[in-house]
Amino acid sequence: DLHVEMAAAPAAPGDASPLRGIGAAALTVSGMQRAGGDRLAISGRIDKADIAINDRDSFVADLDFAATTLGGSGKLEIERLRVVSGRSTWNFHGALGPAPRQEAAEGGTAPSYRFELVSDGSTVAPQDSSEPTLRVLARVAGRLDADASRLDIDQIGVRSSQGEVSGRAAVHLA
Repeated sequence: DLHVEMAAAPAAPGDASPLRGIGAAALTVSGMQRAGGDRLAISGRIDKADIAINDRDSFVADLDFAATTLGGSGKLEIERLRVVSGRSTWNFHGALGPAPRQEAAEGGTAPSYRFELVSDGSTVAPQDSSEPTLRVLARVAGRLDADASRLDIDQIGVRSSQGEVSGRAAVHLA
């Protein structure tokens, strides 16, 4: 097993990265080889990740995650992805793996990866409000095209007892 901890780290002056800084962070990596197959696990947390949205605004969140891959599975199982920002808590699980060749060919250049994150129970609440938290179910699915540096989120869905909302998004990665 490998375990690493890091103290808070602000972004370097002049850094053009969208990551403006992080609080404390920890990462654990463990692996096992056995006759039934190899296993690699990764888990960690990042406190106060400060991600720029534009020149003035940012998204600040605490992240906690755990994921595993088994030899020959061809995918990364995301057992836990917890995002806490203000009064909102998103609890996801899902998978990330290569898109099937047919799907990759339709989307253009290779390589391409698809992902799906599902939340069976999260809470959403405005930051500076006395409004009660709202329990929601959510699903985020899409594709990452490494050659084009593009993240396509084809399905964004959030549902509560009061209704639902859906959308799509695309992000060009620098």
